[in-house]
Amino acid sequence: MIRNLSKYNAWKSSTLNRLTSKYRRQVVKVFEGNLKSHENLIIHALDMKFKIFPINTKDLERELTPIFLNHILETIHVGVSDGIREVTPQNKLSTWEAWPYNYPVEKTITLMGEKKIRDSVAGSVIDFLFKGRKRKILDKNIAEVIALEKFRYLKNIQTNFNYVAKIYYDDPENVTTRSVFKDLLKRSLKKTDTGAEMIFRTETTRYFNESRLAYFKEYTSTDFVQLIAITDGRVSKICESRNNYVIPIGESGQKKFKPPFHPNCRTVQSPLNTDTRSAQAVVKQNLGSEFGEVTSRTSDIEFKGHRAPPNTPLPKGWG
Repeated sequence: MIRNLSKYNAWKSSTLNRLTSKYRRQVVKVFEGNLKSHENLIIHALDMKFKIFPINTKDLERELTPIFLNHILETIHVGVSDGIREVTPQNKLSTWEAWPYNYPVEKTITLMGEKKIRDSVAGSVIDFLFKGRKRKILDKNIAEVIALEKFRYLKNIQTNFNYVAKIYYDDPENVTTRSVFKDLLKRSLKKTDTGAEMIFRTETTRYFNESRLAYFKEYTSTDFVQLIAITDGRVSKICESRNNYVIPIGESGQKKFKPPFHPNCRTVQSPLNTDTRSAQAVVKQNLGSEFGEVTSRTSDIEFKGHRAPPNTPLPKGWG
């Protein structure tokens, strides 16, 4: 059970931020290298008054694909570690408060002697997510994300190219114009960086919750989850309205209850085990008479419908 919400939020935020930042930097480094290798070619295109310029996107795809795949694999391992730290296999003891919030959760698992459990569970989750047709869907999703990043990258460069070309064609010997153009190219990377951060933050939240939920379902007696939003100045209206929302674990995989709910989402599903009185109190407080008396098993509870947050309809396609 969560006893210190501010520390819990800091812990989750730190974990998600660390994964997002690590892989965002790797992607931006790839784009920086690609831009540097094409800089003279782009300047030549400017000299020759070309409207477009060739950039080898195959190289980009080859370098970006393992980064996105490794991000998913590491996020799953961290998600499982995080789940074990929050709900031990005995389901009774939450150990997440035992370490500083910014201490990497994988290391706490090692200290706890639970590494073998983590690796075994993570392997099962990876097999589940990557098996057969799901692997094809995953590969397709990665390809779509890479295509989006490449499109943004090329669009930013082309926009700056078009802007400078209008000036440069009137005075091709103007060294200052070339310098300005190189500066604009570097600025275009900042936009690419912003796009990469949004993608990794969203996908980190997705696979972090996926792996935790798989652990809770298969290896613990968790029978409810509670949506916990990072309620700082950046929280969205959607997540703020669903903060503390309680869902039976059997329905927690539905799109309308499973984060991410929007780009840059940081909401997580926190486990509730009604074998404990504290979890029973949370379930009763949030679902009240809709569930009658809460017992230790979900199957003993008659579910009559979720209590929707007031004046906050689910977005189109979520119902």
